[in-house]
Amino acid sequence: MPLPVPRQPGANFRVFVLAAVAIVLIGTAQMTAATYLPSLMQFAFGASATSSGLLLFPMMAGTIASSTVGGHLITRVGRYKWAPVLGTAVAAVAVFLLSTVTAGTSVAVPTACMVLLGIGMGLAMQPLMMAVQLNSPPKDLGAATSTATFAQRVGTSIGLAGLGAVFTSRLASGLATEVSDSVDVPGTSSLTPGLVSDLPADTRSAVQDVFTGGLTDILLATTPLLLIGLLITLLLPNTPLEDR
Repeated sequence: MPLPVPRQPGANFRVFVLAAVAIVLIGTAQMTAATYLPSLMQFAFGASATSSGLLLFPMMAGTIASSTVGGHLITRVGRYKWAPVLGTAVAAVAVFLLSTVTAGTSVAVPTACMVLLGIGMGLAMQPLMMAVQLNSPPKDLGAATSTATFAQRVGTSIGLAGLGAVFTSRLASGLATEVSDSVDVPGTSSLTPGLVSDLPADTRSAVQDVFTGGLTDILLATTPLLLIGLLITLLLPNTPLEDR
């Protein structure tokens, strides 16, 4: 695969880099939400593993619906820039609202936020890949697309690992501070909703608060990523589709 594809004639290296970075940032936020939201639903709302997994359906439905409708609108308008700008802004608002969820919040709130997050992701991700393709030589579209996809996978993995380390550290310090030493609490690596439900009431409440706080902190930490992604999408050129 010719790695320096974006520097070849007919390519716009600046746009390629901007779009690829935005894809990494937004993809990290998407994977963080998909990874940690089920745990949040289990610890904050007592949902089962199956139910918490099904609660991701609103996000997936929003993604499918917005990517389909957004694709039709992009074709009709003839320009793509509005979609990632709007989508990233909506996703940032949704993630921020999810970071405010507590054990006393109605389940309808995170469900609505997941729909918003899905809508934002659906509007943002595919048009950004379109930006990569529009600013690459026609003969190297496959290489450019695969390079951007590879960057997304690697960047998302690194970002998710970093956020996971922060969450584990936050959870360990929170348990050490908030839970009495006289109570035997499982370690962070083996802490499950089932084990937490068997703890004494006061301890169980404290553990749930620490776990929920750690998860919402992680979601809050992804908000700046999306805001940076929003700034990057604003820098993209509003290239007409008929130009390529």
